[in-house]
Amino acid sequence: SNRTYKTGDILNFTVNYNEAVTVAGGTPYIPITLNTGGPAIAYYVSGGGSTALVFSYTVSAGNLDTDGITLSNSITPNGAIIRNNTGANAVLTLNGVPATTGIMVDAVIPTISGVTPPTSGTYASGQNLDFTATFTKAVNVVTTGGTPYITMTIGGVTKQAIYVSGSGTTALVFRYTLASGDAGAIATGTGITLNSGTIKDGAGNSATLTFTAPT
Repeated sequence: SNRTYKTGDILNFTVNYNEAVTVAGGTPYIPITLNTGGPAIAYYVSGGGSTALVFSYTVSAGNLDTDGITLSNSITPNGAIIRNNTGANAVLTLNGVPATTGIMVDAVIPTISGVTPPTSGTYASGQNLDFTATFTKAVNVVTTGGTPYITMTIGGVTKQAIYVSGSGTTALVFRYTLASGDAGAIATGTGITLNSGTIKDGAGNSATLTFTAPT
């Protein structure tokens, strides 16, 4: 179906013959061309003895094609023999392949390129400390199950900077509001805790949430 596929998604291609065929002696495949992170291969997985052979490609991390994948115009036998029940070899050229411009792949995992801490200075009770996590691509935050946060410390006491904004962009803002009694130097951990929320790109790839603590 036409859509964008993420890491781990399976794309099945069905090759229909005009009569039943068998597959023996190897695993044939259909080469797939991607913009980057390829080439990819759809291997034969089922259908021997019928008129419909199924070839399957599992999207791998790093695969990317945002304007539609391109299929080879033939099956590569890879040591296999595809023939009918009288022993006649099947034609391996693919005919009648529909347009694949709507079949896109995005398995590039979003990562955090850096976290920007609040501006240096002395903050008072009631003021906000904002930490901005910058991702390598736009991400969406879902807080239905819980709200992500960055663990931080103030004077050695553990606190949480809670996600407040930025979904749909590359910059997510996490905020801690200073309470009475907070005092001392500020430091962050090295990752975002999902807290039962999610942070994913538009294709559905879960973001990598570790980062180098800012100084």
